[in-house]
Amino acid sequence: GQYQVLINHLLHRLGIGNVTTLSLSANNSYAGLGTAFTLRAWQALIVADVISEIYSSLLVLCRDKEEALQVYAEGCDLLVEALAQGSWARLRQTMSRVAQQLAALKKIGTLDSVPKVALLGEIYVRSDSFSRQQLVEYFAKEGIITKVAPINEWVYYCDYLLQNNLLPSSSPLSLRLQNYLQQPVKKWVEKEIKNTLSASGLCQHQLTDVRHLMEAGKRLINPALTGEAILTIAGALTELIDEVSGAIAIGPFGCMPNRLAEALAGNLLEEEKLRQTNNSSLVQSALKQNPHLPFIAIESDGNVFPQVVEARLESFVLQVKRLHNTIQKVKHH
Repeated sequence: GQYQVLINHLLHRLGIGNVTTLSLSANNSYAGLGTAFTLRAWQALIVADVISEIYSSLLVLCRDKEEALQVYAEGCDLLVEALAQGSWARLRQTMSRVAQQLAALKKIGTLDSVPKVALLGEIYVRSDSFSRQQLVEYFAKEGIITKVAPINEWVYYCDYLLQNNLLPSSSPLSLRLQNYLQQPVKKWVEKEIKNTLSASGLCQHQLTDVRHLMEAGKRLINPALTGEAILTIAGALTELIDEVSGAIAIGPFGCMPNRLAEALAGNLLEEEKLRQTNNSSLVQSALKQNPHLPFIAIESDGNVFPQVVEARLESFVLQVKRLHNTIQKVKHH
């Protein structure tokens, strides 16, 4: 809530007049800027999420990292230009072109063959490279792909709160209806973008399902307690073993939702995972050889991680690789 205050102070200090700030709110799922802008902003958001996933993958899977990063940077420039100036048709053509260029890069493996970790937690810190202290690059050097929880997950979550009347103040029926009618369009855009860019072989065509996350997390956290905590714990529950071999919850220093997720995951993660998967043979086998699932919580305050966190990360990497090997053996026997 202090971002707007900071920006106003900055404008005043710099002597910039005749300017006002428009601060969008999660309480109405960031409504208020019109249909055309909202649609283009949503397209940009989904593209950014997928491109972020592609970046994490190419650091691990591409044989020539320097060439891959150059192709990636050129592709980002093309996508930004298409989003800024072009039509939906042009954006689709550009995405297809970028996907083909990325697919042509020589790779040393596939998405399924290497270990992955989920980076969950506070929406801003997990998405900002500086705040997360180059964790994606750190894991890439260990041959591990980092799946950063997408930004669109938070928008879908705000939609969920609005439609289920879980916000602090009651929302008008007209706003909830308008938001409800937007959902098929949002899902269609997400599906089309992910379908096109997944041809690169560096990202998965997997749609965000917040309702599934809420169902997974509601036994541990009441959905009425809003914030990232339920998304973090549910993300770990739904992705560990099935999609990733480790999960990290990262947040700013003193972040209560992150600490709440840490407390619950530290004590109930394995038990709840078994319950939700009905003691599936894969989960049973994985937990038999790895009684404690790789999960750590980290706080970021802008400084370099202290040695104790670095030591925890080194131990976490070993656990992730061990669980990945266990899962691979179970799946291939």
